[in-house]
Amino acid sequence: MANNYEQYSEVIACDNKEQQTWLMDELRRASNTILPEGIGDFEEWPHTNDVWIYAEEFTSNLDDLCAILQKFLKHFELDRYIVISTAYTCSKMRIAEFGGGAVGITRDTIVGIDAREYITSLLKG
Repeated sequence: MANNYEQYSEVIACDNKEQQTWLMDELRRASNTILPEGIGDFEEWPHTNDVWIYAEEFTSNLDDLCAILQKFLKHFELDRYIVISTAYTCSKMRIAEFGGGAVGITRDTIVGIDAREYITSLLKG
C-alpha cells in the first residue's frame, strides 16, 4: 500500500510578538482539536517574530490551516497575502501521484490551484 503526502514549508510574517503569540496559540488550539490529520507542524522562526509552518511525513489539513491564517489576517486587519506552495508525494512510484499546488490567502478570499489541473485547463483552452 502506498502513502500519499502533501508537504509544505513556509514562514508567516508577524509584525510583533503579539501577532506571533496569537498565531501560535491558534495553531496549538487547532492541533489539539483537528484529528486525525492535524494542521501540520509549526514553531517560532529563530530571531524573529515570525512563525514557521510545515508538513513533512503525513497529509495535513490544509483547508483548516488556511482558515486559521485568514482569521489571523482579519484579526490584525493586515492588508497582505500569504502563499503556501505544496508538494504532493507518494511513498511508492505510482502514476499521477506526484505534483504540486499552491494556495493564496487574504482577509477576504482563499484561492488554490493544483498544478496538473491548471496545466490541463491551459492545454484544453
